[in-house]
Amino acid sequence: MHERLRLRVPTGITSLDPLLDGGAPPGSVVLLLGEHGAGNVEFVQTSIMHLATLKRSGKAGEHLLLPGRIVYVTLTRMREDILREMALSFNPDLYTQLEEEIVFYDLSEIYFDASIVPPGWYGEGSTIERLQKKQRRESGDILADVARVLDGCPDNSLLVMDSLTGIAPSLTGSPRWHAFIAFLRGLQQAAKRRNIAIYLL
Repeated sequence: MHERLRLRVPTGITSLDPLLDGGAPPGSVVLLLGEHGAGNVEFVQTSIMHLATLKRSGKAGEHLLLPGRIVYVTLTRMREDILREMALSFNPDLYTQLEEEIVFYDLSEIYFDASIVPPGWYGEGSTIERLQKKQRRESGDILADVARVLDGCPDNSLLVMDSLTGIAPSLTGSPRWHAFIAFLRGLQQAAKRRNIAIYLL
């Protein structure tokens, strides 16, 4: 039991991990909150890059638990944009390695289907196909779709959720706000039970 308590999931950021005794405890949910440009996205990208490098080297260190899988869930951004941004921020040669290392779930169609944004701006397919998809989704709800994706996340993973601020404003003041709070509490429980480290942007 004592050994289990000493386990840490490193952030991969060399100036931060020593302050956290090697990283965050497995099952931690880390809320990254700040103004645009404050460094939240850069923190996540730097962490992913360093963790991917650590995984490839196989040199994690004692009491460190590297994530078996890095899962990136995005509500408003396309996978290619995120990968390109990371590759350009660090090293363009890393694009292919990142592509292999990170599993992406792009839920932007679900997010934008619930908005006033015209389907042609974000979706593919004919107008009829997009309308059919939209009709199927209108009976559902974005929190349920996000929960289904997260439920499929393997144990001992690092999960990046980008971004909560995309969901929250539309739910504020409505009965769905309570569902959002329940979702966050359930997310904490799932993280602890399954040793999933979560970055919530």
